[in-house]
Amino acid sequence: MKYCFNVKIGIECHIQITSNSKAFSSSRNKNKYTNNTLINETDLGFPGTLPTINKSVLGSALTLSYALNSDINRCTTFMRKHYFYPDLPKGYQITQLLSPISEWGSIYTTNLEGRINKLNIDRIQIEEDTGKSFYNNGSKYVNYNRAGIPLLELVTYPNIKTSAEVIQSVRTIQETIKRIGISSASMDEGALRVDINISVQDKFKKSRSNRVEIKNLNSVAYIKNVVEYEITRQILLQKKFLEISQETRSWNDKLKQTKVLRFKEKSDDYKLMIEPNLPDLQITQKLISKVTNAITPDKNLIFKIFTHSVKLINANLNNRYIIFYILKTIKIYNHPSLVLKWITNNVLGSFNLPTDNDFKRFFISPNDLSKIIKLSDKKFINNKSSKKMYKQILLLEENTRNINFFHIANKKVKLSLIDKIIGSYIDKYTIEVKKLQNGNQRVIDFFVGKISRNIRGSIKLNVIKKLVIRKIFKY
Repeated sequence: MKYCFNVKIGIECHIQITSNSKAFSSSRNKNKYTNNTLINETDLGFPGTLPTINKSVLGSALTLSYALNSDINRCTTFMRKHYFYPDLPKGYQITQLLSPISEWGSIYTTNLEGRINKLNIDRIQIEEDTGKSFYNNGSKYVNYNRAGIPLLELVTYPNIKTSAEVIQSVRTIQETIKRIGISSASMDEGALRVDINISVQDKFKKSRSNRVEIKNLNSVAYIKNVVEYEITRQILLQKKFLEISQETRSWNDKLKQTKVLRFKEKSDDYKLMIEPNLPDLQITQKLISKVTNAITPDKNLIFKIFTHSVKLINANLNNRYIIFYILKTIKIYNHPSLVLKWITNNVLGSFNLPTDNDFKRFFISPNDLSKIIKLSDKKFINNKSSKKMYKQILLLEENTRNINFFHIANKKVKLSLIDKIIGSYIDKYTIEVKKLQNGNQRVIDFFVGKISRNIRGSIKLNVIKKLVIRKIFKY
């Protein structure tokens, strides 16, 4: 019997927001406090208490939506998701399961071979965290300090195929969150928790297989083993003609396998209802503009870097010196798109930068690099010459200063000398100058050819032509 399996993987990221208070109460949002001391009546769902949305959480949600190019919904509704578990003191969780803050986002990642992948974001929604269960001396306890801490749930579309793509996607999302400053996104501290949904479908079968969710992965190191084990497990079950249950599983690192936590609830099981104590959230253009306008130009640039600059992401997401270098170069030559393109295509394309320290020792200053980019942008030299110039600078000693850019690339002349060269040809060929002044346009090509050969083609012909005309007609 033939088998051909189609793997679909989706990611759910639960992001703890950095804020002074919790999502819907005035309790402090702090870590490492005495158990069950950062809670109040609202967190525990006492009768008569009323939740209130934390404005800073809304701002963080809009910032993340903006960073991931998501469409922000102008009206969103909070809902109660009911289920009974010891770490949920109210018996329900406030969420936006059916009405998220934003939808249809995207971010770019690359795989190990450098192939570009577009990760599509299904939705971003605001919700509250649960308490934390733990064991001590064989007994189970619950710390409710975490209950009510603001979360953003980010859900991707299931268009991921391999464990490598999952790892790169999680890393890209994690670094984007860190850069925009809404969360530490530390998986070790639980500020970023990842659930992975996997389904394996036999292409020769018309019936759809059930989706399996693996909960609470708090380390990127586990993801490869988790994904590959679960895919193999589901394939083996289908080859034995056994049904795959729709269930929630967890990873046992000692046994290197997943185990069943519970069978997956359907939406009806949650008894979803609109939260009666929170009105619909109206998001106006004025509010969106207030959030986006508060973002500094540097942060806007960082958004652009991490959502569009694929080579930079592939080089090293955690390399803060690359970011600082780009920002400094743009402050000197204020053409962000050009600088980003030049650095990602040339600097990162020709130089291996695996660590912060390697790039910290990179001796070409932003000021010097901006000169090369400017010369190319202003058409004084062509793009090929600028790249050759950059590569030859890399061969110089690290203590090189006062770089003569045109001398470096095939002994190119300084711009300040071009005027003298043109002047010498004008003095030497007076008859040709008079012909040009009398309207013979063909003579200009004579001068352009002579000067271009003299400077070995280091400057574009159209630039030489303009300089000759300016010199002869004195304008």
